[in-house]
Amino acid sequence: MHFKAGCALCGCGRAEEGRTYIEKAFELFPKWYAIPNGEALEPGSRWLFGEMKILKGEWTYVLPGEEPQYLPDGGGYNFTDRRGFMTHALSAPRGWEWFNGVRGEPWFAECVERAKALDAQWPEEN
Repeated sequence: MHFKAGCALCGCGRAEEGRTYIEKAFELFPKWYAIPNGEALEPGSRWLFGEMKILKGEWTYVLPGEEPQYLPDGGGYNFTDRRGFMTHALSAPRGWEWFNGVRGEPWFAECVERAKALDAQWPEEN
């Protein structure tokens, strides 16, 4: 979510703030990649979600004593291992126009290279 917020901020002309969020995403992605697929994760507040767990790398949730259930409406998208996501977003020729205002910045070119290096550190599936 930090990466998407950074993208949106860059597109709104708030490049320095966007850069801060993108930097945080580079800090968080390795931690995310290090979690094995299939590991049960808490989605947030126990008050709101109870004992529900989301299975990383899958589009499913689990309730205590129940079989895994499919997350409807793309709800599992944020819990999948989207290796290559940042590289694609930073280097796509279209569809990510919110970066148009910063593509010529040295820090942006560095982000593209950092994203590629991050992809190379982790296998497709973990």
